[in-house]
Amino acid sequence: WVVVEPVEGILESGEDIELTTNLNTFGFPVNLEFTVDLVFSHDGVGGETVLAVSLTAGGEGGGGPEERTVALDFGWNMISVNVEPDDNDVIALTQALVDEDLMEMMKNGAGQFYSAAFGFNNIPGWEVDEGYMIKTTAECELTIEGMPIAADAPIPLANGWQMIAYFPRVPVDAVVALSGIVDNLEIAKDGAGRFYSTAFGFSNMGNLTEGGGYMLKMTEAMDLIYVVEENQVAQSNTSPEILPVVKPTAENMSLLVLSGTSPEIDDLEIGVYSSEILVGSGRLINGECGIAVWGDDPTTESRDGAVTGEYLELRCLKASGEHLTYDFATISGGGVYKRDELWVVELSSDFSIPEKFGIVSAYPNPFNSATQISFGLTEPGTVNLALFDLNGRRVTDLVNAQFDVGLHTVMLNGSQLSSGLYIAKLTSIECSSKLKLSFIK
Repeated sequence: WVVVEPVEGILESGEDIELTTNLNTFGFPVNLEFTVDLVFSHDGVGGETVLAVSLTAGGEGGGGPEERTVALDFGWNMISVNVEPDDNDVIALTQALVDEDLMEMMKNGAGQFYSAAFGFNNIPGWEVDEGYMIKTTAECELTIEGMPIAADAPIPLANGWQMIAYFPRVPVDAVVALSGIVDNLEIAKDGAGRFYSTAFGFSNMGNLTEGGGYMLKMTEAMDLIYVVEENQVAQSNTSPEILPVVKPTAENMSLLVLSGTSPEIDDLEIGVYSSEILVGSGRLINGECGIAVWGDDPTTESRDGAVTGEYLELRCLKASGEHLTYDFATISGGGVYKRDELWVVELSSDFSIPEKFGIVSAYPNPFNSATQISFGLTEPGTVNLALFDLNGRRVTDLVNAQFDVGLHTVMLNGSQLSSGLYIAKLTSIECSSKLKLSFIK
């Protein structure tokens, strides 16, 4: 019932470290005191330090109101609390933040929002089993008082997307905590954009923690009761070391990158770009990498994310800082930005020189949103890839740049196209190649 983080570390003379102790009363008998000694062993003077901790679990309704304080980062936060306030008016609950000009906006999972600046609110009230998005102007804290909610209280889930609360008092690996609904769970996400895909058996969410809010996409309606088991705390997630971590906005899509049959591709950092803006980053470890691709935040003056319908570009970076080009194949989804979608790609390290110049393939074809056009170059040079209609009119230029020898992939976004047949034409100084495409809106 006691978890201390971190469990080990190194301290130099004069340094200190903050230890977080989580106490869990789940399944405890009521009004019985439990005691334990926390032992801190070290190689300094004295050898060890002992701290006694005691815990008594209160019964349902047997205790009074409790406070919960949630730490908020600058910008967007997805939060919840496991206490039910007497007054669930969101204006009253966030008044302390508004008085200090710390809260810019609050939203619920249905898209209803509270804007203090414009004096508008259509959020009916704080529902304890729901999560909320709060945008702040600085790091701060939100404190809410109310009656505590049992860790195993059921949360009703609907078919599709919803933002929910986390009731347990201890951190639990997302895969374990959500194991009771795994048959009907399609994907789960946290406020940092980390995700758990049941279909691909991938999770980089780490622990679900008290104070966090979470997004779930369900295939059927059912109740969620969090599974809390001992020794099921996930390890810390690995972030990129060279590429910056993209700041969360109000929305994202999920990208899963796999090394597939190329196990030599590892310890690789991957940047996701939209119109030359870095919109997501991650690190390929043990053959897989989950990346949150962040959308543009309309509440900011400058563009800070991808726009719906734009195609996404993947760029790879070694730990040495060397930029590499890898071919990839789409396994699921598409390479254009769309909120809450899942895009799964598999990298390939096959760098064989193509036998001839030209367009190799377009996948999918026919397509209804976007297609990946692959072309091969036997010599380095400047090439142009353009799209024409059947009357020979140029519709758009996809690329006009210098490329190395090898196989290259370009995404064609069909959001501005009309249904019909088109010709993709690749040209260099000496050669040209064509491929017919079918777009179905």
